[in-house]
Amino acid sequence: MIKRSKTRLILWKIYFSIKKYLYWYLTLNKFSKYTSKKQLKQEIFKHKSLVLRKLEWVDPQLQINKFTNISIAIKNINWIIIKPWEKFSYWKLIWNPTKRKWYKKGVVLSHWKFIEWYWWWICQLSNLLYWMFLHTNLTITERYRHSYDVFPDYKRKVPFWTWATCYFPFLDLEVKNNTQNQYQIILFLKGWYLHWKILSDNNMLYKYEIIEKNHKILHLNKWIYTRHNEIYRKKISLNWELLWEEFITENNAFMMYNPIIAYNKKYLIENKK
Repeated sequence: MIKRSKTRLILWKIYFSIKKYLYWYLTLNKFSKYTSKKQLKQEIFKHKSLVLRKLEWVDPQLQINKFTNISIAIKNINWIIIKPWEKFSYWKLIWNPTKRKWYKKGVVLSHWKFIEWYWWWICQLSNLLYWMFLHTNLTITERYRHSYDVFPDYKRKVPFWTWATCYFPFLDLEVKNNTQNQYQIILFLKGWYLHWKILSDNNMLYKYEIIEKNHKILHLNKWIYTRHNEIYRKKISLNWELLWEEFITENNAFMMYNPIIAYNKKYLIENKK
């Protein structure tokens, strides 16, 4: 991990923030902003994710804060329609999560340190949206992966790191609708889970399956482990015929826990360098 001075980090944030604002307001791209509570006719994909997790090192109040933050954020995205040739921008819809908007403080991991800020684990929402977009023919134009694997898998049903981190305004999740179809996002909290689905105005003639390959954990030194995998997407016809398979991304993350305890040793590979 490269260490940079505080001044350099501040200048870096200012530069990329200005660049993002100019992109939003001076380009010819049309961004999704229209919402409708009339659901489109065809359900493409749906899923749910556990929000309140049992984590020993996390204060239960921070879990409640996360639930509050997500409940505020989804109001800006729920019912959104992504029209043909429009772009969906995560941060342009949610905007800056601050105390004035009733967001609660939580903990985020930055440069090996835990710090308090108002969008703690609001990235769970961007993670879910990315997973959802992978199951559509929307084109992902901007996505950033996490640098850290903070805690062991707990009731995880999706491949490791099929996620998207977020940092206002420049670490964004963005997709473009290069099709003739409209897409609609539905989000709601029920119990301990965040539920969502994506709808379309036309039937899909195929579906997608997301798979993981080459999952491994490297032992760099006495204290540091890193986790790696590759994500692929299969396009499958309605009669279960494989049409094609494509590479999506490669993920690399520093692990913040001991993998020997959490995982079977078959995933561990000693670094021979």
